[in-house]
Amino acid sequence: MTAVSLLLERAGLPDDLRWLAEKYPREVWQGHANIHGIATMWLQRHDMFRELGGMLTNGTDDYREGRLTAPEFAGWFAPPPQPFSRSSRWPS
Repeated sequence: MTAVSLLLERAGLPDDLRWLAEKYPREVWQGHANIHGIATMWLQRHDMFRELGGMLTNGTDDYREGRLTAPEFAGWFAPPPQPFSRSSRWPS
């Protein structure tokens, strides 16, 4: 069984994560000195992945329906140029 199939078949959080979720419910994250920064960062990453997933779904639909050419669709997977940046990581 693969990790992906295990993730898709699980009934809920594992015990150790459920314990953390119960001890530190989402409502207290903003005011908690140790959790606030890291929780905010991870929530932003999750939002970014949701946004990217939606963009890829729309782009794939556009390509499949002929609204994008193959080169246009391929351009989605190349990072945008960043001429004055030392780092070219994408997305930022």
